[in-house]
Amino acid sequence: MEATEVKPQARGSISHLIEPQHKAAARMLGYALTVGTPGTWHRAAIVWEAQLTQEERCAVAESFLLSLPPDEVAALAEDELAGLSAVPPFARTSDAASWWASDADIEERGTYLIAIWEVMTPEEKTAFLGFALGRAAA
Repeated sequence: MEATEVKPQARGSISHLIEPQHKAAARMLGYALTVGTPGTWHRAAIVWEAQLTQEERCAVAESFLLSLPPDEVAALAEDELAGLSAVPPFARTSDAASWWASDADIEERGTYLIAIWEVMTPEEKTAFLGFALGRAAA
C-alpha cells in the first residue's frame, strides 16, 4: 500500500485533515447562525443528518447542551423535545403549515405540493379543488 502524500499547509492549519462532510456541517452551522430563522435551523438539521453520523450528532448535541445552564437544558427539553416536532407547538395544524410555508422556497413548496397531491384520494382532490377555486374566486 502506497503512503498518501500530505500537501504542505500553512503552519498550524489542519483544514486539509478535516473530512468534507465535517466541513459541510460546519458551514451549515455558520449559515444557520447568520440567518437565524426557524426554517434555516430546520434545514440545518437535515444537512447534519445527511453529513454526520448519529454518534457525531449526539456528541455535538451533548456539547451544546453542556454549554447551557441546567435550568435552560430542562426548559429546552420540556418545550422542544416533548412534542418531537420540527415546527413550533401551535394550537392548529393550519398554523404550523402556514409557518412552514412562509419560510420554504418555491422548489420546496412545489415538491411537497406534488407529493401531497399524489397521495390524495380522488374525493380529496375534488374537495381540495372546490375549496381552492372557491377561495380564488372570492
